[in-house]
Amino acid sequence: MRILFRHLDPGQSGAVSSMVKMLEAYCLRFPHDQLAVMCMPASPLAGLARLPNCEAILIGRKIPREAHLLGFADIFVRRLHRRCHFDIFWPVNTGLYFPGGPTQVMTVNNPHQVYPVDPLMPHPGSALRVWMLRTLFRRSLCLSAAIIVQTGLMRGLIQAIPGCPELVAVVPKAVVGTQADTHVNLSPHIAVRLAHARNSSKLLYVATAAPHKNHKLLAPVMHEFRRLGLPITLVLTINAEQWVQFAGPDAASLIDSGHIIPLGWVDKDELQGLYQACDASIMPSVTESLSSTHIEAMQWQCPQITSDLPYAHDLCQRAALYAAPHDPTAWCSQVERLLGDSGLRQQLVLRGLERVKDFPPHWTAMAEAIRPVFEAASARSRY
Repeated sequence: MRILFRHLDPGQSGAVSSMVKMLEAYCLRFPHDQLAVMCMPASPLAGLARLPNCEAILIGRKIPREAHLLGFADIFVRRLHRRCHFDIFWPVNTGLYFPGGPTQVMTVNNPHQVYPVDPLMPHPGSALRVWMLRTLFRRSLCLSAAIIVQTGLMRGLIQAIPGCPELVAVVPKAVVGTQADTHVNLSPHIAVRLAHARNSSKLLYVATAAPHKNHKLLAPVMHEFRRLGLPITLVLTINAEQWVQFAGPDAASLIDSGHIIPLGWVDKDELQGLYQACDASIMPSVTESLSSTHIEAMQWQCPQITSDLPYAHDLCQRAALYAAPHDPTAWCSQVERLLGDSGLRQQLVLRGLERVKDFPPHWTAMAEAIRPVFEAASARSRY
């Protein structure tokens, strides 16, 4: 099977890191399939060209990414298809806008394109950009032979959109490889940063720098813990500049006082040790498809507190505590409750270990769940 995969995010993110792991597992599991990965030059996906059955097609050097999003991609993909005769075109979030191209199976992991518009769930782009993305997504949806989503919640919302194809497959993320260790030590450079918090309880928020991740909620939470003199430190996977950008200038003092440790980007292979070095995971995001943070916390036995929103309940069920995403007082209360009750922490860990059994045990299993979708879509397109 010849597959053209396309993802147009320009750089590093948690979603891209997961895609790298999944595509690598796919190429190794199905060595006779040929995968072409269309991506931006700075994307980690370009590194997949090291695999013998994968090539990278870099875009954005001459034609801007925005031109591809607005329709140039139709021309580009069709030219490639005439030369390579792909069995499947596999885009992420937006695909072709006009009929006549290769069989399209679209992965959808962007809730902004699917969820009802909500002003409390900010998108980093303008309102016009969001409207265009949603409109173009619906054109792509109608031209797809199948859709791959990560949760049942996303499947239900997509199926309610007019023109949605009949085949909408739920394929959740994995978080580990086939040779997963039960315990991993901290990377040395992270251990040095966390050494100053050895006598504090450590909260961990694994998230990229994006408005919907709701970092700003955590500033008043940590200001309150500092005021009360509680030995609690918050570890973030964004850098100091990004923390101040989202949390405000006053939040810089929390770094100076040691209540915030902004690590910056942490590679996926270093996350297990980080989760296991912290006392709790927190996730105040206001919108998600399926955040790796939830399943990573469950997999690596870190009790978690998350937003009291449908996406989080759908994913975590009874394996988390919940707090209103715009109420710092509620978060303070839940953090103090969790850190003060070892029995509750253990209970959430055990529930998380049960819940995570519903997800692929490794990236190879995720790849194995995707290929039948391609086969079904290809068969439907022939008839």
